[in-house]
Amino acid sequence: MSHQQQPAQVSRRQALTGAGAVVAGLAAPAILTQGSAQAEPVRASAGRLAEQPRTPFSRAVDQLLIESSPQFLVDHCKRSFALAVLLAQAQDNPVDEEVLFAGVMLHDLGLTARFHSSTVRFEVASANTARDFARSHGLSARRADAVWDVAALHATGGFSDFKSPETALGSAGIVGDVTGFGLDQLDQATVKAIMATRPGFARPFIDAIIADLQDKPEVADGTWMESIALDHIPSFRPGSVEAVALADPFENP
Repeated sequence: MSHQQQPAQVSRRQALTGAGAVVAGLAAPAILTQGSAQAEPVRASAGRLAEQPRTPFSRAVDQLLIESSPQFLVDHCKRSFALAVLLAQAQDNPVDEEVLFAGVMLHDLGLTARFHSSTVRFEVASANTARDFARSHGLSARRADAVWDVAALHATGGFSDFKSPETALGSAGIVGDVTGFGLDQLDQATVKAIMATRPGFARPFIDAIIADLQDKPEVADGTWMESIALDHIPSFRPGSVEAVALADPFENP
């Protein structure tokens, strides 16, 4: 499909096969049950939306998000955190609330003009900024690194599942908002309230990814963004690990 063409409508079942399986594999991760040493429970009652942590750092995180991001990303981040909280409640899972909040709220900064990187994936650009911001606001190196994990690994469920409760929950909330996967296990009145701002999100979100990839399409190679690059960036050519491995001069000396 060329970058001028509109994407074909696909069913949920079709999305779970072929290229869509890459996204399906990022469905709500298996939530880990062991909290961090300084974890506090995050709670959200059925039918009520989660509130952000009431700390100076969390307020600064919220301000950075609002100042740097378009409204569709602000809303996405807020929905994702609320979903992560619901998943934490469903699993009775204690987490470091500030780490979870910062990692989720800042996970898409790399898609903004202010924090765009021409050399690394937007997840890494987001995570680097989030970690630096956390350190500048007094978080320990360990907790700032945990914020980096939440932001950087949010779209790689196969890794985030096993890193920390905050990383697993953050990925589950973020992917749940983008795809809808895993939301059927949560209180539906609360989910409906959270997702009230979701209509119309997908197109500007995909457009932001396309824009971010323009000067570095190679970073999409072998990632969940590969199909987006193939569909919308004519110059993109995915590589083949098999071909490179077989052509290695040390393979046939």
